Amino acid sequence: MCDGEFRRLMLMAECALLVASGVDAGYWMGYLRGLRRGHHGAAFGTTAEHERWLWLLGSPSASRHAVGRGYRDGVLAAGGVV
Repeated sequence: MCDGEFRRLMLMAECALLVASGVDAGYWMGYLRGLRRGHHGAAFGTTAEHERWLWLLGSPSASRHAVGRGYRDGVLAAGGVV
């Protein structure tokens, strides 16, 4: 993904986070982090952190699951690997 596309997706997600609340806000926070991880790869965060963020997908808590889903979606949107 080129830097311009990365910045466009970051701006879109930041705008969505500004108007989101509750579970939706968690999704967009995870998405932003996932975009960074997907774009920068292993230079952004550790493998253990990456695995912990993905672990949230299995959480019974709706808010934690939403954060994990957003993270996964962000990584994938940036061309990263989950």
